[in-house]
Amino acid sequence: MQTNNIQVYESEEDLKVKKSKEENKNENKKSCKPIYIIFIVIGIIIIVGVAIALVFILKKKDDDDENEEDDNQFFLYDENNSIKTTMRDDFEIPSDNKIQIVGANFPYKNVTIIKGAKDNKVFNIDDDGLISNVKKEDFPLTFYFNESITNGSYLFKDVTCFKTIDLSKMDSSKMVDASNMFENSNFEEIYFGTENNLDNKKRNLDETEDDKGEEEEKDKRKEYFDTKNIKSASNIFMNCKNLKKIQFPPSFNVGKNAKQMFKGCLKLVEVNITLISSSEIEEMESMFEDCESIKNISFSNDFLTGEIKTLNNVFKKFPFNYIRYILF
Repeated sequence: MQTNNIQVYESEEDLKVKKSKEENKNENKKSCKPIYIIFIVIGIIIIVGVAIALVFILKKKDDDDENEEDDNQFFLYDENNSIKTTMRDDFEIPSDNKIQIVGANFPYKNVTIIKGAKDNKVFNIDDDGLISNVKKEDFPLTFYFNESITNGSYLFKDVTCFKTIDLSKMDSSKMVDASNMFENSNFEEIYFGTENNLDNKKRNLDETEDDKGEEEEKDKRKEYFDTKNIKSASNIFMNCKNLKKIQFPPSFNVGKNAKQMFKGCLKLVEVNITLISSSEIEEMESMFEDCESIKNISFSNDFLTGEIKTLNNVFKKFPFNYIRYILF
């Protein structure tokens, strides 16, 4: 059988249409190329920009860390201007690892450095009085001050993480204001001087003239909180609801204002203020208000020799029925 080959010839019109379509198709391809190139270029620019930004951020962080490290290297870690603390047993560090370390209104955050117990880890205080990246093993914490603090007001206001504090080595010789210093804090024990130091200071009063030179040299190495220039101690322990013990320095000068000094110290059992200098006191309003657990109070013989102007509510809600001793 013979097969016939049939050839189909396109008309001239069909050829023109086909050619036109192919030309349009090629034109579309040509026109799309610049768009692809633009997107590719934009993508490259974005990637390069992000890379540059990351490099800049990392470099800035390294520079900040280096500057902070340099600043800390020049910080004077003076043991004679430091405070030691311990953490409360029931205190839980927040999930963000930030804790309130000083009062938000304390004006000396920029000259204060905190060192942890582990590897001498250093913490800087932010504007709100917080330190970051804190762990339990960092306690106890030690405060170091790069200058003598003249204003101690609000130093530990609203701070709840500490159990005990020892201020015996703090340079407070220039401090003029101690008001609200521990207000609303959770301290259980506050030491302005160790018992041994205080006993030594008392014995020094009975020493002979021959011992004065030696005593003067010892006094230069004093280990107690110096209050000689303080003008006000109002609200200093107000609402310290867990406070059980206060170890006062050899002479605790409160200036003219002792208003609400112990107000709201619900767990304070004994107050020995024989060493409180009261010759200048004018304000004593609500001094022991709401001290519902106090059983022993000791005053010096000349405690009320100043020109007292206000005594309102000094012993308001005071447990007189449970008082064992009020000694003068």
